[in-house]
Amino acid sequence: VGLTRLVREQRRPRPSGAAAVTAAAVLAEVRRGLRIGAPMAVQYLLIGVGVLVLVWIITPFGEEALAALTVVARLELLTSVLFLNLSGALMVFTAQNTGAGQAVRVREGVRHAVWLGVALTAVVSLLLLVGRGPIAALFSGSPETRMVTERYILITAPFFLCYTLTVVLHGWFNGIARTVVPLICTVASLGVVRLPLSYVLGHAWGVDGIMWATVIGWAVGLGCTLLAGRPAVTAPRAGPDGEAGPVARPDGR
Repeated sequence: VGLTRLVREQRRPRPSGAAAVTAAAVLAEVRRGLRIGAPMAVQYLLIGVGVLVLVWIITPFGEEALAALTVVARLELLTSVLFLNLSGALMVFTAQNTGAGQAVRVREGVRHAVWLGVALTAVVSLLLLVGRGPIAALFSGSPETRMVTERYILITAPFFLCYTLTVVLHGWFNGIARTVVPLICTVASLGVVRLPLSYVLGHAWGVDGIMWATVIGWAVGLGCTLLAGRPAVTAPRAGPDGEAGPVARPDGR
């Protein structure tokens, strides 16, 4: 992309006195793009690898548990769409307003996105809890698989907010180009906590242990995210004239 832009800009007629686009400028832009995009790519790669490891952990518990994992993965995919889209919208909103120096709009946008995420999570969690029986039956005809699926919903749905808020707030981090923070939180939540605990608690408590490891992993991910975003949360609100300082960065600068 960078080389294509360089060739195109070199061929395009430029107004008198306009600076030419140099290879160094294009390479600098490419490096910046990689610095922002590479952590996001690694994050999603780790999530994919984590799913494979989770399958390996669950396989010894039998076909019913593995089938329930497939059902749960489909449920999580369906229920996560709302929050992934909200996160993407917040990322674009944050990037645009940060570039324009609109710190107040960014903070208000984050607050509105968080409250919307809380409201949507409450609705989704309630629907899952109330309808866990029909939902499990919709995805599987096996009584054993349905039982494990219902148990998973019963244990994890009350804590679904930990996951959804993490996803939404990661959109803010990505919007201010601090994409390393979601990567670190994902490593802590999935790699350091959820997968090892799934193995340990699975051997101690069975499938229920794997479910509780999921909840603990979500909680750690949210805690890591809130800790990284604390400077923005505690930043002073705008005064009567509507002015405010620059948008707080996760490192507090």
